[in-house]
Amino acid sequence: MTASAFTIENLSVSLGARAVLTGVSASIRAGEVTAIVGPNGAGKTTFLRALASLLTWSGEIRLGSSDWRAMGNAQRARCAAYLEQRGTIAWPLPVRDVAALGRLPYEASPAGRDGRGAGAVERALELCGLAPLAERPATELSGGERARVLLARALASDAAFLLLDEPVASLDPAWRLRVMDLLRSEAARGRGIVAVLHDLSLALRYADRILVFDDGKLAADAAPAQVLAGGALEAAFGIRLETVQTVGGLVVGVSLPPR
Repeated sequence: MTASAFTIENLSVSLGARAVLTGVSASIRAGEVTAIVGPNGAGKTTFLRALASLLTWSGEIRLGSSDWRAMGNAQRARCAAYLEQRGTIAWPLPVRDVAALGRLPYEASPAGRDGRGAGAVERALELCGLAPLAERPATELSGGERARVLLARALASDAAFLLLDEPVASLDPAWRLRVMDLLRSEAARGRGIVAVLHDLSLALRYADRILVFDDGKLAADAAPAQVLAGGALEAAFGIRLETVQTVGGLVVGVSLPPR
């Protein structure tokens, strides 16, 4: 299934007696990189998990004209692939087989051996620099390599939207840039990329839109330049920002305000 946008209206989530998200409304469009930023505990992961229907939420979510809540689990998984924060690999499966788990919404076996599935898996491994490691047990890889395996699993799904929680957090500087370039390229191919990012320089450099969360509410939803100029980042994080345009892109300096 393809669709042009997620439409979220008045999304709220409570965990026990605590309201974690309150009244969030936004549109997540295909063909764009949407960065989710905000301080610890602001509701970023909860928003992403709600969008993936991995927890109970109230409000309304639509994918195109379809009611997201009314769709079956397999249908939702074919539309949106979720990459959890600090995901783990529990079994010593070959890297290729872990990536092929992204094909489960389509096939009874995770092997992804049909033509389209095998091609999607091989493409994902190549994009993530894992082709030389395809037969290695994934549990023998470094933390950063395992993170790339899990990203490959999401890419192999062919889902129209990728919901990624801190996809570059455990990567070295070169692979952070490579993965962000990859996500930018996937958006250019028509995929909707939604990524929680803590690196504000990457968010401002690569995103088409930034959603700023603060205390369970959506504090800003705009293009990077507008978010930066509007002061929402400084207000949410309690920091001062200075930006410098370099050959490699925008670099953000962060300092605490004077007491």
